[in-house]
Amino acid sequence: MNIPRARPQSPFQSAPDVAAGGGPGQGADQEFRKLAGVYNHLTGMALQGADMAAITAILAERVGNIVVVLDEGLTPMAVASPDHHPAPNPRLWSANRRLQHALGSVAETRRALHLPGAGASSPALVVAPVVVGDEILAYVLNVKQDPAQGPSDFDLLVTEYAATVFAVVMSRDRMAADVAARVRDDLVDAMLLGRIGDRDEGLRWAEHLGYDPGRSYRVVSISAADAGQGTGSPDAAALRRRAYLVASQLVGSREPDAIVSARTDETVVLAPVDGGGHRRPIVTALDLADYCAAQLGQRFPQLTITIGVGGACRDPSEVTRSYREARRAVQAALSLGRAGQVVAFDKLGIYRLLLLVPDLRELTSVSREVLGPVLDYEQAHQANLVGTLTAYLQHNGSLQNAAQELHVHPNTVGYRLRRIEEITQLDLANADDRLMVQVALKILEGLPRTEERHHGR
Repeated sequence: MNIPRARPQSPFQSAPDVAAGGGPGQGADQEFRKLAGVYNHLTGMALQGADMAAITAILAERVGNIVVVLDEGLTPMAVASPDHHPAPNPRLWSANRRLQHALGSVAETRRALHLPGAGASSPALVVAPVVVGDEILAYVLNVKQDPAQGPSDFDLLVTEYAATVFAVVMSRDRMAADVAARVRDDLVDAMLLGRIGDRDEGLRWAEHLGYDPGRSYRVVSISAADAGQGTGSPDAAALRRRAYLVASQLVGSREPDAIVSARTDETVVLAPVDGGGHRRPIVTALDLADYCAAQLGQRFPQLTITIGVGGACRDPSEVTRSYREARRAVQAALSLGRAGQVVAFDKLGIYRLLLLVPDLRELTSVSREVLGPVLDYEQAHQANLVGTLTAYLQHNGSLQNAAQELHVHPNTVGYRLRRIEEITQLDLANADDRLMVQVALKILEGLPRTEERHHGR
C-alpha cells in the first residue's frame, strides 16, 4: 500500500512563494499565516494519532465552515460544524445531484474542485478526494456557511491539504486494521488446526480473540462455490473472496460476540451457544447459519453457499474438533447432494460413519449388493418395495403402522416383505440381515438422486 507522507509538501513554503509576481500585501500575509497555522495544526494532530472525527472538528473550527468526510458510497464518516452552528442537512450530500456530478469529475481528475452555490439549499463548497495509492477512499467537503459566499483559494488549498492528512490517517488505520486482522486470523488458524500445544497458552490466545471460557461455542464453516462449477477463473475467485468478507460482516452485525475469520476458502465462525453471564439473548449457531445462507444467497446468486456446523465446545482445545466436524458437515452436504444447505454435524446420524469411506463408489457398491435386486424388480414391475421396506423398519417392524403410513392393508405389507426376502435371500428377522438392509437404505437415501438413478438401472 502506498502511504502518503506524514508532512505533505506545502504550496506555501515561504513568503516569497506567496508573493510571486509582486510584493505581498497585509491581507495576503494574513492568509498565508492562517493557512500555515491550519497546516501545522492538522499535521500535528495526524502525527499524534488523532482520529478522523477529531481532525474534522478542528478543521471546521479553524476554517469556520461545515466539514464533511464521505466514503465512496456517500455515507458520512465524520461531520463537524463551527461553534454554535447547526449540523448540516444530510440532503446536502445524499440528494444533491450537482455534488454527485462534481464527485464524478473529482474521481477522474483526482484534484480538488470548487462548486459554486445554487441557493440556500445548495451552498458553495470545495470537494477534494482522499487518495491512497490508486484508490479513492473518501471525499472531503468544505461547505460555506453563508450561501452568498463563494469558496476562496484558501478554501481550496486547505481542503486539498486536509484530504492529504485524512489519507495519512486512513492509511494508518487501514494498516493497523490489516495487521490486527492478520494477527487475529493467525490466532484463529492456530486454534482451528490445533497448533497450540500448551493449554494455558491456548487459553490466553483464545481470550485475546474474545473467547469466553465460561460459554460454549460451535464452529460454523461457510463455503462458497460457483453455481456453474467454474471455480478456477479469477472472477469466480474474487467473487468468493467478496462473499467471505460479506459473510464476516453479516455475522458481526447479527451476533457481535461471535469470533469470525475470513480465510482463503471459507469463512469460519466461532458462534456462542449460550449466554454465559450475558443477559442479551444470543442467536444460535444454526439460526446464524440459516441467516447467512439466506443473505448470501440473495446477494450472490452466482454462488452456491454451503454451511457446516460443528458440535459444541467449551475449552479452547476442543475448537479443533468442532472445526473438523463443521468441515465434515460441509463435505457431507456436497457428497450427499445437499450443496447450498445448512448441515449440522450432530444431525448427520449414521452418515458420520458412512462418509469416512473416501470413495463414494464403495458405498454405492454396498447398497447395490444388498438392494440391487429389489431396485431392479421395482423398476420392472412398478412395485413400491423400497418404500415398504423403509416404512417397516422405521416403525420397528410393525406391519400395522407401516400399512397405515403407506395407506395399504397390513397383508399387502407382509406380502411385499416376503417378496423382498425371496429376491434378496435375506431374513428380515435376522438382526445382522436387518442391520445390513438399514445401512443400505441409508446409503440410498443419502446418495445424490442422479447417482441413485444411475446405479438403479
